[in-house]
Formats: sequence, structure tokens, C-alpha cells
Amino acid sequence: MKTQNFSPVTDLQKNEICIVRNKTRAVETLKYDAEIIGDFSKPTLLQFKALQDAYDFYNKELFYPAFGQLLSPVMLSLNDNYKRVSYGYYAFDKYKDEEDNLLSLINLTPEYLNRPFIEVMGTLVHEMCHHYQYTLGVKKRKRAAYHDKEFAEIMERVGLICSTTGEPGGRQTGRRVSHYVLNGGAFEKLTLDAPESLKTPFTINKNLFGRDRNFSDEHSKNLKLKIKYECPNCKNKVWGKPNLQINCVPCDTILK
Repeated sequence: MKTQNFSPVTDLQKNEICIVRNKTRAVETLKYDAEIIGDFSKPTLLQFKALQDAYDFYNKELFYPAFGQLLSPVMLSLNDNYKRVSYGYYAFDKYKDEEDNLLSLINLTPEYLNRPFIEVMGTLVHEMCHHYQYTLGVKKRKRAAYHDKEFAEIMERVGLICSTTGEPGGRQTGRRVSHYVLNGGAFEKLTLDAPESLKTPFTINKNLFGRDRNFSDEHSKNLKLKIKYECPNCKNKVWGKPNLQINCVPCDTILK
């Protein structure tokens, strides 16, 4: 196996072509050279600057007009999420400093950054809605009922519709709930005119060591897990697949 050859980054101030990697892999027919033009000497900063800029953009241009309040800062991350396959997640009060100031976490799964821009930003705004409910909502600081009616209302106000299937007709509440974009809604209008700089410059290299993980299939399987249905009258509960029509015989009522 040939050794990796890394050439130094040269004269970034003049934006000359900088050879970041020139590498031949010991895999049949897989040979490539990678050239990046511009100042990419600090890719971590570029990646997370785009993510932070996106958070600030939707905070100022979407949440403030919708609610008259800005969201508090959060810690942003891009971590693989192998245990719970999802586009992203929100973690309450995940971090604290020496003075016990708390910061919640919004994570985007990097495997999904190559989706269409509006879908990636939809995931970010979905998690920002969790942060709004947790810090400013009526049921703030409540960790149960992860996607409840209040959360669905918050989502709708910014232009996203909760759905267990990610499509019209799905249940709007439950433990595992995705969303779809409201046509003509605030989020769609804003995102169509959003700056290109909000898009992260790097996505996952799925060719690395033959890596070809099909996250879309795993996400679909995840959506098919059982969810809880409840009778609005007698409060009897039952678990089943999403989108079932289950009737409570004593109350003659469809479980929700």
C-alpha cells in the first residue's frame, strides 16, 4: 500500500490552488486527487460557521417575526447518530459551564447533509422548535410528550407541519414525528431566498472504505416502529403501527 502524501497548504492569502490531499487508495479502480480552491486551512471553522450562521438566520428572520422573541444560544454539533437513526435531535440542557449556566444541544446527523438544502434546514428548524418549546413555550422545561400538540402548533407557525410519515395525513403527535414543508409558508418562502453561505461546505464521503450506509431505508424502518394511541374519553391506551384507525368499543370513539 502506498503511503499518503500530504503537501503543505501554500499562500492562502492569494487564493492559489492548494493541494489538500493527493492520495492513491489500495482499492481497485478507486483513485482520485482532491483539490480545493481558497482558504480551507480551517475546515472545521468553515463547517460550523455555516451551521451557526443558519441558526442565527432562522432565529432572526423566522422565529422573531413569528413569536416576537429570539431563541437563546445552543451548542451545535454534527455527530453520527447510530443508535437512533434520525436527521437530527435536540438534547435538553446538555452542557453547562463552571457557573452552572446551561446550554441545550442541537445535532444534525452528517450523513444527511447531502440532502436538498431545504430539507437540511427543515431539520435544523424542527430542532429549533423543540428549543423554543423547552425555553419559551407554555409547557417549557417539560421533557415528556416529545412531539405534543403545542409543539405541532409551534411548527405550523413557522411553516412546518408535523407528520409521523413526513407526508400529509400522518399523525401530528407522538414520540417519533417528522414533518413536511407547508407550501407557501414562512419557512419555505424564507429558505428559497436564503444565502448560499448557509449551506455547509462539506458532506460525508460515502465512498470512504466502501461505506454505503443507506440512512433513508433505516429512517423509513424507524418510522414504522409502534406508537401509542389513546382514547380521548376513557384514556385507555394501546400501541400499534403509525396511521392505524383504532376504535374504542365502550366509548365508540377513534383512538388518537
